[in-house]
Amino acid sequence: MSFLTVIAIIILITKFENRGRFESGKKIKDPRLNEYASELVCFSYLTLYDATILGCMLLNIATKGSIGSFETVGIAYAESHFDMMNSQAGVVVGTCGFLGCIALLSMGRLSKVVKDIHMIVFGIFVMSVGIISLAFLNENNENAKWRYVISIFLIYSIGYPIGHTAIMGLFSKSKFL
Repeated sequence: MSFLTVIAIIILITKFENRGRFESGKKIKDPRLNEYASELVCFSYLTLYDATILGCMLLNIATKGSIGSFETVGIAYAESHFDMMNSQAGVVVGTCGFLGCIALLSMGRLSKVVKDIHMIVFGIFVMSVGIISLAFLNENNENAKWRYVISIFLIYSIGYPIGHTAIMGLFSKSKFL
């Protein structure tokens, strides 16, 4: 998953451009856009439009997979590596999730200042930092609890809400015609 995420980020940074928002129901009749979207790329197998949708799906899988892992084993990991009670870890996750909801409510303002692609890169980068911060822990649960709190904060409060929501924003703009 990490390898696919790195590839997706590299493609996102080097190949994608921010697309403006269009009024819903208004058809774009520019033949150049249709021709550009139907141009074959990716070993002459996928159109640019299909490759874009596939890339967005891979980004969606990478962010959903990461957060799914934390939802599945995050509390048990806190117990086994940080000597936290599950109620303590639950408070950390719940608080960071609440802060993530505030980040989601701020997406409208944020999208006026920052492009979707930059938000995706930023969100995935922050999630990656949060995940990497849990690497190289002592196996005997003598790890500082602040490492867990910082990691969950980066993932649940900043990285996932901003990055994943921006990915969903790309899907909402995916219609060329």
